[in-house]
Amino acid sequence: MSFAVRLSVRAALIATLAACSLPALSASTPFEPGEWEITTKMEGIPGMPANMPPHSFRQCLTPQNNLPQEKGKMDPRCKILENSMSGNTVHWKMQCDMPEGKTLSDGNVTYRGNSFDGVSHVKTSYGGQTMNMTSHMSGKRLGNCPAGK
Repeated sequence: MSFAVRLSVRAALIATLAACSLPALSASTPFEPGEWEITTKMEGIPGMPANMPPHSFRQCLTPQNNLPQEKGKMDPRCKILENSMSGNTVHWKMQCDMPEGKTLSDGNVTYRGNSFDGVSHVKTSYGGQTMNMTSHMSGKRLGNCPAGK
């Protein structure tokens, strides 16, 4: 895998995970709180196999923490340009300024009780080159949050 492709994949993952760590928009929840399994699948990455395996993780979603995020807080190199909720759908636009270039991301997640689906479109620019990628997200509620989470 070329250095440029590795940088683009890294930037896309940071943007996707950062977008998924947007702050809660309201106290009302369009989903049932609990432990969720969240799966992301990247596609459209030049130089990578067409069928890259999906990546899954678990998270306790609550009214205060209602967007999927694998770990920690949003990357400090990223800033939210837009963040809105309409019904059971959260929409965002964000920008990440990385040493290797700029990454723009926009997407949405729609909750449906015990599941959600979403998509994030990522555009990474560096060294005069631009790469576009798409990340599909899905989630399903597994049950109550484990004690201590």
